[in-house]
Amino acid sequence: MTNPREHLLNLKNINLRRLQVLELQAAHFGANVPPHIVLEIEDIKEKISEIDMQLKAISGNLNSQTSSQKTSDNQIQINGNVSGSTIVIGNGNTTDSSLPRK
Repeated sequence: MTNPREHLLNLKNINLRRLQVLELQAAHFGANVPPHIVLEIEDIKEKISEIDMQLKAISGNLNSQTSSQKTSDNQIQINGNVSGSTIVIGNGNTTDSSLPRK
């Protein structure tokens, strides 16, 4: 059995193929495209959007699980004007001589 992400990707690919065929049919009809083709194109685009949202939710859940395992106690607070300054977040070794040293 496939995992949920693979299942959603398969559904998206199938719907994309159906959409491409219907768009070709609509192009052949031009201004006289039958309403059922127009409606089916709209429905498939909506399904693809829903699948994309589900994939994003799954991806977000995976990212939050991963990031929760890598949590850190670092906190940053910036007050005032920092334009022209270099701010390094993480373990970078860059310093900016315009910033006051402690």
